[in-house]
Amino acid sequence: MSNLSLKNQIIEWLKPQPYWYQFAGNQLLEGADINDLLIDTTLILFKEDAGLTHLVNERTPLEFNEVPIAASDAASSLNLNASDFNLLVAFAEKCKAN
Repeated sequence: MSNLSLKNQIIEWLKPQPYWYQFAGNQLLEGADINDLLIDTTLILFKEDAGLTHLVNERTPLEFNEVPIAASDAASSLNLNASDFNLLVAFAEKCKAN
């Protein structure tokens, strides 16, 4: 994963996550605002994934828009692991609260 762009590393990290997490992450990667619609949709998907409610709509596979990476860019790409991503999310939530 070290030769991937940061966005592609996040996408690779999202792919094995539950559908609701993939959905929310993909929306944010594509520049969606955190608004009531995104939150409500994510909550519905979370409840479905957790077995708290029945599936409302048929699930379609998510399409992630990965960034093509040139060989020259591969050496300078950032490395992101789950711990780094969690720290980034915590930082963003703290900034949003302030």
